[in-house]
Parts: sequence; C-alpha cells; structure tokens
Amino acid sequence: MHFSGPVSADEVWLSCLDVLMANGMAEAEPLQMTFDLEQFWATVTLLDAYRMALLRRRLARQGGDPAGVSSAGLAEAWKAGLTSIDPGWSVSLFAMLRPDLVPEGFESRASDVIGRMDASGILTVLPGDPGDPLGDVYIFGQGLDRLCQATIQGAMHVGLSVERLVAARDVELTSFGGWRTPGGFWLADLSLVPMRGTGTVTVTLLGRSPLAALIEGAVGGHAGRGADGDPRASPAPPATDGPYTRDALIDALRALPAPGGG
Repeated sequence: MHFSGPVSADEVWLSCLDVLMANGMAEAEPLQMTFDLEQFWATVTLLDAYRMALLRRRLARQGGDPAGVSSAGLAEAWKAGLTSIDPGWSVSLFAMLRPDLVPEGFESRASDVIGRMDASGILTVLPGDPGDPLGDVYIFGQGLDRLCQATIQGAMHVGLSVERLVAARDVELTSFGGWRTPGGFWLADLSLVPMRGTGTVTVTLLGRSPLAALIEGAVGGHAGRGADGDPRASPAPPATDGPYTRDALIDALRALPAPGGG
C-alpha cells in the first residue's frame, strides 16, 4: 500500500480495511495460542516448510497433504525466509516487521525449541530413521494444524508497523502481522516484545470487527460513526497551520485559475 500527499488517519484506516477485504471476513470465534519468542519463530518456519512441501507435492502431481514437516524442511524454510526475502512467506514477513527480534544462531537451537513444543503438546516429533537425510518428522497438534490449514488455503499475508513519537526520545511501536483467511484474521502481535528482547507472542484468530478496531488504534484514527453507522461520516480532522496541510493544499487548489484562463 502506498500513500502520497496529505491523508487523514481515517483514510488510512479505511484503505487498510479495503485492502484486507474486511467486509468479506467472517466474525470468527476467538482462538488464541501463546508461544515464547523462539517457539513463535519455529511456528512460522513450520508453516512455510509445510507450504513448501505441499507445493512440491502438487508440482509432482501427487494428491493429498504432506504428513508433516521434516527437520530438513524446517532448516530449508528458515534459510530461505531470511536469504530470499518475500513478504508472501511467513518468516520473511515477520523478519521485515521486527528484524531486531530475529534470533541469531536459531538453526543450532531449533531441535531444542521443537523439543519444548513437543513437550507442551503443540506438535509431536516422530524420530526419523538413522541416516535418513530428511531427519525427524513433526506432526502438528490440533491448534497448530488449524492455523496451518487456514494459512495454506488462499491466505493473504498482512503486516503493519507504526512508530509514533509520544514524548522526547520515547517512541511507541505497534507491530503486528498475520494471515487474512476466509475464516478470519490470524494475528501475531509483536508490539509488546521489547527491542532485541524476549517475551511471548500470542497468535489470535479475529473476526472483522476486532480487526477494524485494532487497525483503528494502530493508525491513530478516531473513525467516528454517523447516525447510520457509516465510518465515512466521521467528523472532519482538525485544521492546522502550515504550507503542506490538507486545508492549505485545498485552498491553494481552489485558487488556481480554471482551464482556458477563465
């Protein structure tokens, strides 16, 4: 999305909803999964690895879905996500949103992270045969499987990062990303994780109303409603002084001569 010229927060808000096609999104029952930061990175890498395996099966004209994700596939998806940046893939998307949170040396700790996810029931590890280049196989638990199936069925990858100066040397960061699916919007909010810090990330399934409120808060719009509930009936933004404000530019345009010198 690209904006030029003076725009109001409400215009940005409405444009975001248009891009996300929020009116066509279901009002989903909320669902939450909470991960520590390394488990979150493992999760988005697993989603990419599963999608890569599915695409390979389709190219080979094989039916059905992959049984799981191999440890070799996980390593490949992580490397590809960081070296071939593409916001249409999950690792790349979140690495672009919060590059300060990308864990260094993650490859060497991935098996330990997966082990913790196995112990907590997020997935199940099936040990691979000795000498098998694919290594272990990871079978998703119910919640992770639901997220995976949602994100490979026509999902749109979405990210929003807003930095707002709230005081001298004090910047407020809103950063979230996720997947817009027919069944709702799966959101991972990274805003509460401190710069280069650690913490937990909650992935939440949202419907269109909570999503609209979330974007409204992120872009800073008041998005008032008219009597009929139309968001476009919100009050006009307050006027400010300066040569490049909305009001100043509108006045300058009105002062231009009509075509033909009239």
